[in-house]
Amino acid sequence: MTEILNSDNLIVDKIQSLINQNNIVINLTGRQRMLSQKIGFLCEMVAHNNFDKTVELQDTVDLFEASLQVILNGGVPPQLDTTIVIAPISEKLLFEVSAIKVNWLIYKKSAQNIVNYSKQNTAYSGNQAEIDMQIQLKLIENNGEFLLKSCNKLVLSCSEYYKNEILGLFNQQ
Repeated sequence: MTEILNSDNLIVDKIQSLINQNNIVINLTGRQRMLSQKIGFLCEMVAHNNFDKTVELQDTVDLFEASLQVILNGGVPPQLDTTIVIAPISEKLLFEVSAIKVNWLIYKKSAQNIVNYSKQNTAYSGNQAEIDMQIQLKLIENNGEFLLKSCNKLVLSCSEYYKNEILGLFNQQ
């Protein structure tokens, strides 16, 4: 009888752990969706000479990157109210993360270029920097929707993955 109770307790603990992981991963991946849009918005603002948004843009790019690394490799998610270490993303979800990574490389580079142009603190009208800025903005615009959709697909896939993992443990009982 004690063995059955210990087994049940282990399953309950495992279910609770998966629920905690699920909540954190959903919050983290959902935040990635929001950050992708925030980066696009801040790029537009900085590109239109609103240089006081440059630090916020850089911080947002850095947060997206740090969060992506935690999704891939595991760890404590930055700027979330948790000390729980999440596991690296399941191999079953790597395709969704790869789609984000590919698009993120372009998006991040363009956002970083906009930050760098703004640090020159130059008005962009009538010079090569304006042309360069417009090219970077076009890259942000062209890739923003794909990045958003990729992030959203990851949120939905993570939700489905954890639901199936938790249901699988319930079925073991």
